[in-house]
Amino acid sequence: MAVTTSPALPQLTIQKRTSTAALAWQRFARNRVALGALIFIVLEILAAVFAQQIAPYDPYFSDYSAAYAPPSAKHLLGVDDLGRDQLSRIIYGTRISYTVGVVSQIASS
Repeated sequence: MAVTTSPALPQLTIQKRTSTAALAWQRFARNRVALGALIFIVLEILAAVFAQQIAPYDPYFSDYSAAYAPPSAKHLLGVDDLGRDQLSRIIYGTRISYTVGVVSQIASS
């Protein structure tokens, strides 16, 4: 038995309604540069939160014998004039920078 449809009856299509947030996320997810920037920011925030576990050295410890040492396997970004590891100082600096940014936005609200 064959099912026939009447040409007089229009075919109904049901569209699923999506929220504004879902539409915004779909549009955002198509932009690869924006998605890469979001991933970078999330990694920065995670580095700031887990700075004690990630940083290879104490950012305030001075090793004067290693002052001005260039990047090496021991110090990936080198050492400053007081012998402090630059990578550790950058990781801890993200913590301070994000704290200042969040507090200033809360204070301005």
